[in-house]
Amino acid sequence: MFQPYILAVEVDTRFVPTAAELRGITIEIKAAVNCLKKAGHREISIFMICNHPAVSYKENILKLDLCKYWHCKVNDCYFDNQTSPGIIPIAWTNEQIKLFRKKVRKHNQIVGFGIDPEL
Repeated sequence: MFQPYILAVEVDTRFVPTAAELRGITIEIKAAVNCLKKAGHREISIFMICNHPAVSYKENILKLDLCKYWHCKVNDCYFDNQTSPGIIPIAWTNEQIKLFRKKVRKHNQIVGFGIDPEL
């Protein structure tokens, strides 16, 4: 029976890391992903907080690109326990929210199928 393994990396949203610290956090997450893959887990999902004042849209786009490189799916979680279609723009614009959700769906399709199923 499949048992999911949850890896939680807690980040204080009031803390703004320097470039070196951010690189260190990224290396830690990549090491954890590699450890899970080595243990036999094939489908790995990473949760991203979206629409949060401390996490910009641009930052999440960069993280999405890293997840593409690592071959990990992404779960976009919205600040203040909001769910679609009732997401209220707090730190992002409504257009950014819609575009990010679209990019995450496309990313997950490509990671899951290996190709873009809509082509």
